[in-house]
Amino acid sequence: MAFAHLTRNNDAYQLEHVDFAAVTSLHEMEENLSEWVKEFDVKGSMANFVLAQSQAGIFLTEAPEVEDKELNKAMRWKLKDNTEVDLEKSIVDVFPIPGQRERGRQPMAYVVSADKKLLKGYVALIDKSHLNLKSIDITALAQRNIASHMQEDENGVAFLSLYANSGLLSLSRKSNLYLARDLDVGHKNFASQEASQASGGLQVEGLPAATQQTLEQIVLEVQRSMDYYERYFAQPPIQALVLAPLPTPVPGLVDEISNQLGMKVRELDLSDIIDTQQSIEHSLQSNYLPAIGAALRMTMAS
Repeated sequence: MAFAHLTRNNDAYQLEHVDFAAVTSLHEMEENLSEWVKEFDVKGSMANFVLAQSQAGIFLTEAPEVEDKELNKAMRWKLKDNTEVDLEKSIVDVFPIPGQRERGRQPMAYVVSADKKLLKGYVALIDKSHLNLKSIDITALAQRNIASHMQEDENGVAFLSLYANSGLLSLSRKSNLYLARDLDVGHKNFASQEASQASGGLQVEGLPAATQQTLEQIVLEVQRSMDYYERYFAQPPIQALVLAPLPTPVPGLVDEISNQLGMKVRELDLSDIIDTQQSIEHSLQSNYLPAIGAALRMTMAS
């Protein structure tokens, strides 16, 4: 569980406090969160909570032909026979993809679902910690919030986060999320790199074979996603890919992805999007990004 405390002064955002703790239960979460609230003196502050990637289902589907304010109700009716979502046990929300009606296309929307019992547990947890719960978010939108503060967002940006055993690729433009894709590879897939190098394992184009295989999976998913983004959302081609900070450096990774995609690729640093006041070790930044993205929801309209 990560904790991030941001303050806002006009359009400038400052990271006041950040911390991370390994937890295995709601009880441990409550203990750590209560300690942070006390230590950082944030009792009563507005809080945005973000679910782990695996705790929310998200899928893209055609939206009913109704006004946006009626979309949620209409989508629940559409989903009543859908086996992917148990409406009795789930909280369901919907957010539309902007600009589709204006282009004469079939409107699309994302449906998000999460276990009702799980959410109630988190609501109680935050209430006990004396924070003022504003929203419960998902990783795709927290990632969108971060991307919206990048210079590349004006023309469109692909943002890739690699967790231990999975990844998340989001494509957004002008603060609007168009596409979010889960990946089956994470930064642990690069862990065999050192072993491969030490044993003199096969290297392709300067990278160990294990790293190269993971790289090819990532590049293929990025290419497919950008093709879909251009074709179905009628958006101009995205020219930049940003990688979330990795806990362990992978030498040559950024350059190799850039070469294979033929586009600008860079690795994000927290100081690129907010004032961190002090240097935060790069290898730890990936732990904090979802929480920072949740805190940045205060800047978003939805």
